[in-house]
Amino acid sequence: MPAARPFALAPVLPAPPRPATWKRPFDLVLSLILLAPLVPIFAMVAALVKLTSPGPVFFVQTRIGRDGAPCAILKFRSMNLDAEARRAALLAQSDRDGLCFKARNDPRITPVGRWLRRLSLDELPQILNVVQGTMSLVGPRPALPSEVAAYPVRALQRLAVLPGITGLWQVSGRAEIGFDGMIDLDIAYVRSASLRTDLAILLRTFNAVLSGRGAYCPPQESQSHDQQTLEPADPDRRRRRQDGRHHVRRRHHRDQGHLYRRCPVRWHLQRGPDHLSRRRARG
Repeated sequence: MPAARPFALAPVLPAPPRPATWKRPFDLVLSLILLAPLVPIFAMVAALVKLTSPGPVFFVQTRIGRDGAPCAILKFRSMNLDAEARRAALLAQSDRDGLCFKARNDPRITPVGRWLRRLSLDELPQILNVVQGTMSLVGPRPALPSEVAAYPVRALQRLAVLPGITGLWQVSGRAEIGFDGMIDLDIAYVRSASLRTDLAILLRTFNAVLSGRGAYCPPQESQSHDQQTLEPADPDRRRRRQDGRHHVRRRHHRDQGHLYRRCPVRWHLQRGPDHLSRRRARG
């Protein structure tokens, strides 16, 4: 019996000219390859979670998947047992603009859970969701039912593909990017998903995890990060703007515009993880 689809989806963007027949075999083969070397990490993390806080090792939560179908995703538990009951009282403390709740100093997170989130180890069990077929290795992150119910029409386009463990949002800054920026990145992926794109995002995921960019770190690290000062402005910037090479910049911008129209995901990857924050800073 097919799963119920509680959310009426708006018309999504036209499908790619060729169906993504490569997606499921790619996810299944790579997930099975990754499972064997990850078993020791699974065992170590499970032991840490069990020994440092009362409660189960795994946390199962209902999220919204492709076409609005609910699915149960698996994570290592990084919060206290009463986390769901306390969520409503903490919504006002969200550090992120938009619908998605993110708090840098969330009191529900356990000490070990902070490190698991910092290294994204709490998401590892979702490889089993990929094997099951309810998630993909690369795609938009699965959202809560309450968040999807409040989505604007445009945001529903991100439900046109399977949710993923990683995606363009994760390698572009994660929690540093607001809700609208996340939707832009997810729609860009929906428009131009390809095997090459998935491989590029997976490769950049390792760098994003190791650098911790956009992840909410333990309090000591996040405090030092908040105290960082901006670098002084380059005194030669005005001179470089007036040195007669403006035609080169115009040609670059024209080429970038053509690239964005052809393949927006590749455009985002070439621009690097800082371009959204720079664009917001310019106002």
